[in-house]
Amino acid sequence: MIKELSKSIREYKKASILTPIFVSLEVVMECIIPFIIAQLVNRIKDGCEFSVILSYGAVLLLMALMSLAFGALSGAYCATASCGFAKNLRQDLFLPDCNTHKLMLMYICIKTIFPKDHSIL
Repeated sequence: MIKELSKSIREYKKASILTPIFVSLEVVMECIIPFIIAQLVNRIKDGCEFSVILSYGAVLLLMALMSLAFGALSGAYCATASCGFAKNLRQDLFLPDCNTHKLMLMYICIKTIFPKDHSIL
């Protein structure tokens, strides 16, 4: 079924691939930030100069901005990919040349998601 549904991605492959990459980069940044803060705390305990604190602050600010940018990019690409996939899926299912196989696929998908009768069909 995933093979059949993945045919509807078509021109949105770039957005579909970049979304998890940017999400992963955001997560990596969010995971590294606490370790940098821990190093800063250890340096302060040992007695460091103010210039060291400023350099750690600049690194932390840069990492936070990168994480913000990765999060915004992942959200934008995710929205593009999901809306494009939905558009293509609707076209594949409901264009005048649709055959019973595609309609049956849609019926199976809906019955898989909503197994009990909820007056959907």
